[in-house]
Amino acid sequence: MGSVGRGEKRERQEEQERVAVRVAEEKGVALCRREEEKAEGRRVWLCADEKKIRQKGEGFVALGADKKIRFQKGAREICHTLLKRCANLNKLNDGKIIHALLLNSRFSDDLVMQNTLLNMYAKCGDLVNARKLFDEMSIRDVVTWTALITGYSQHDGPQAALLLLPEMLRIGLKPNQFTLASLLKAASGVGSTDVLQGRQLHGLCLKCGYDSNVYVSCAILDMYARCDHLEEAQLIFDVMHGVIRTREMDSCPYDKMG
Repeated sequence: MGSVGRGEKRERQEEQERVAVRVAEEKGVALCRREEEKAEGRRVWLCADEKKIRQKGEGFVALGADKKIRFQKGAREICHTLLKRCANLNKLNDGKIIHALLLNSRFSDDLVMQNTLLNMYAKCGDLVNARKLFDEMSIRDVVTWTALITGYSQHDGPQAALLLLPEMLRIGLKPNQFTLASLLKAASGVGSTDVLQGRQLHGLCLKCGYDSNVYVSCAILDMYARCDHLEEAQLIFDVMHGVIRTREMDSCPYDKMG
């Protein structure tokens, strides 16, 4: 009897989860926000099957009753994983649902979680919400800036991406290799004949010590090629080839030969 009772309870729970997911998908973020606003006595449980998260990025949202919103143990990691999956699979609506559930949780001011949310919006091309979240953040690190810059550069906003760089430098944040690569992509999208901004970024890459970084060098080469400055692109290619050859020679164990 005990096992039968547990089985029935589990079936009811799974059915509640399926219904909640259906409702959430139909109503989206607006529903979640209304539930939070009109009934403080709501508990939001975020339930997920770890295997399904890893395989498909699927999550289950279930609503219950209580006096405050609470997340079960491990929810932070689950939300983080699901948001990354939403970003990679371009599941914007699912990402918005998770964001709505996070609004009044203890994770709402978590920098890592905010960066993950921002990255999700940016990757999915929702730059309005990405910028809104960026502006609302009280703390921003290089990951925050890079996520927004990358979003603009990937979704036809090259000028907006480039305008963020002076602001970033003004507060004393140094761009990393991913920031610079996204900025170089943006510079190549401004106009095929306008290479001035690209050259300035090339100089910044050298100043930041990325002259031997293959990832950044590839972005510089691509920028010059897209701007139809093939001689400079060839020069970068030759330098890269020389660096790679030098590294290969340095790694060869001459002292063990002969």
